[in-house]
Amino acid sequence: MDAQNRDRMAEAVYFCRTGYELLKKTAERGPMLMGLNNLVYYESIYGDMSKGRHLLEQARELRAAGDELAKPHLLLTYCRAVVRYSTDPKEREEARRLASELLAGKLSDQERNEAKFYLASLP
Repeated sequence: MDAQNRDRMAEAVYFCRTGYELLKKTAERGPMLMGLNNLVYYESIYGDMSKGRHLLEQARELRAAGDELAKPHLLLTYCRAVVRYSTDPKEREEARRLASELLAGKLSDQERNEAKFYLASLP
């Protein structure tokens, strides 16, 4: 990622974090989860390793909500965070299994490509 793109990504993460903080205080669960999903997704792409533990905790919240609400995009974001930040073999295997299960279900083309990427990234 070149410096200009890195700067843009940092700005995107900033706005996601700001939006999530506002939604967390004022919104119902659905919009708050959408804000958290965006934050974890873009933070995981940005890749600041110093935030890994906290992002994994947030990703686990998304995992629980994704299971409860049957929302694949929340589960895929959990997988993204695990790919980037987790070193726990059990958690990585669980994310791999989850991505495989999602691939067997109904996904958009973009979600299907994401799930395939996570499977390939979690040998």
